[in-house]
Amino acid sequence: MKALHFLVTYRCTRSCPHCFVWGSPDGPGRMTTVQVRAYLHACLSLGIREVHFEGGEPFLHYELLLDWIALATSMGIRAGAVTNGFWATGEEEARSRLGTLVRAGLSSLMISTDDYHGGDEDRRRALLAAETARGLGLSPTTAVTNRAQVMFRGRAADTLAPAETPQLAASLTRCPHEHLDRPDRVHIDALGHVHLCQGLTMGQAEDGKALCELLIGYRPGAHPIVAPLLRGGPFDLATSYGLPVAAGYADACHLCYLTRKALRTRFSAYLAPDHLYGCGNPGSM
Repeated sequence: MKALHFLVTYRCTRSCPHCFVWGSPDGPGRMTTVQVRAYLHACLSLGIREVHFEGGEPFLHYELLLDWIALATSMGIRAGAVTNGFWATGEEEARSRLGTLVRAGLSSLMISTDDYHGGDEDRRRALLAAETARGLGLSPTTAVTNRAQVMFRGRAADTLAPAETPQLAASLTRCPHEHLDRPDRVHIDALGHVHLCQGLTMGQAEDGKALCELLIGYRPGAHPIVAPLLRGGPFDLATSYGLPVAAGYADACHLCYLTRKALRTRFSAYLAPDHLYGCGNPGSM
């Protein structure tokens, strides 16, 4: 395991149509410093020396983000962040916010900007954030999603998949994006759900000890969702549980996501939280 990614909140400034985690201005959850500290200590125990703070939009909790980056850095752990750059309203504001984070130890920055992430003003802010990061000695990554790169899970399964030319369901026999047999990174959210893929979890870790136990004890062949995915992809997952399968889907993620959504009540410990399936409310995350 190389890295731990913190989904510090599902709240975001936008409700992008391709969002894996259904981020939105009223998205639920927010991590606490107590949680972050416990999970960082777990990282040290496990030999993980890289973390990333993302969401949702982590810059909505800027003061906490600043504390968390400083804390990780003080423990010898490299800390990065993911953002859409909404905060880069002008050069001075961008330099002030980002400069403070860099002095606290921020080592990497990924900025999302494309046609799915707002309009011209949003794009201007993202580009300013990237330019400012370079000026401060970072090498920011600009994450640009185009139609061919959309993975049809999360909100994209509802908003974008219906317009796609379907692929034959029987051809969707592997997971093309995640290394479920030997993950090199996982995501953890504010309720401790440890995600192999957004909405597909190892389980729930309420503290650092539980996180260590989950990661050390992970057995993909015994996981009721991962095992069929490794055996024959989303098509095997659906058919092995006797679920109806349509002739075609937008991609493998689309079939996997809809199948997992149908199995949520049966495997609630591994298919969570409800929010990642477009269900529930902030109080039932």
